[in-house]
Amino acid sequence: MIGVTGTNGKTTTANLIAFVLNKLGSPCANIGTDGADLINKTMPTEHTTPEITDLNEILIEAKKENIKNAVMETSSHGLYLKRNYGIDYEYGVFTNLSMEHMDFHKTMDNYFKAKMILLNNSKKQVVNLDDDYGKRAKEIFKDALTISINEDSKYRAKNIKRVDLGLEFTVNGVKFHLNRFGHYDIYNSLCAIAIANDLGYKLEEISKALENFIGVKSRFEFIENKLGINIVVDFAHTPEAFENLFKDLPKDKKIYAVYGINGDRTYDIRKAVGKISAKYGVFSVITTDDPKFDTFENISQQIKEGVDENKGESIIIKDRKEAIKYGISHAKKGDFVFMLGKGEEKFLKFNANIKTYYNEKETIREVLEEL
Repeated sequence: MIGVTGTNGKTTTANLIAFVLNKLGSPCANIGTDGADLINKTMPTEHTTPEITDLNEILIEAKKENIKNAVMETSSHGLYLKRNYGIDYEYGVFTNLSMEHMDFHKTMDNYFKAKMILLNNSKKQVVNLDDDYGKRAKEIFKDALTISINEDSKYRAKNIKRVDLGLEFTVNGVKFHLNRFGHYDIYNSLCAIAIANDLGYKLEEISKALENFIGVKSRFEFIENKLGINIVVDFAHTPEAFENLFKDLPKDKKIYAVYGINGDRTYDIRKAVGKISAKYGVFSVITTDDPKFDTFENISQQIKEGVDENKGESIIIKDRKEAIKYGISHAKKGDFVFMLGKGEEKFLKFNANIKTYYNEKETIREVLEEL
């Protein structure tokens, strides 16, 4: 059993681990945000980390399918609420930690402690030494497997270079090719490399398996179109995720980002995503994203405050479909239009937990047909 926790990168890291192990001939189930993938069948999940009764059903079904391994996204909520109580993990992976879920945890220290529940319940730990909280985790778990790009570690990516829309790098002298765009995906892949290598697979074998990975739904997912525009759906919804997304983009292309921020998020987070978007010259199309018990007007103005502080460009369009239409219709061939924050979610959530059906990709396709 492998658990993956952290603010950003859980879904992609879990998918990479499952993909690599399956390619290497060691069957691995994948349980998380997008449901439970049991290789030949899928099972729905209500939370990122399922309730313990649902999880037991999934694991029983996986055993019937002769699946030897399982990797699971373990959210801080799930850990704190003991949804995975009684599970012994072989590996606990810590990707990174940044401000998120303060409505629940109140302080970063509490948030960190919740994440450490996974590592405490794991025989072996994998930590990112380029993250400040990863360094803190390493102080607790002295024998942890370590990954990095900048710091010295057991699995450090070096000689990084971009090849078209992919990346090449070396780990301990072995070359890897990743069909992904951002440096953050190197961190995600290093977690999979570390675990597979620790399980006894050679780096050369892992490299061959990894080069076939094409990505995860709604994680820098390109939407085909006839306009020649780079339309991308991504689940990014934190300042760090925005930073990772925008910093590696071509500087000679116009970038539009259609996004809002969940009503549960703090003022600091709302302002920060606006500031980061402006920092990278992104035109922010500020729109609705699960306002819940707050108002759209309040959330959008707080995002715009961040954009304005960095002298960025923005427009506020409440209707998400109209916002998407604005971004796509103003983009030219070769430009980027990002739809951020919703990913594979199927609802927009308003006050008193009122839900309305919404599908990001369906909406994008409707817009493309109308233009």
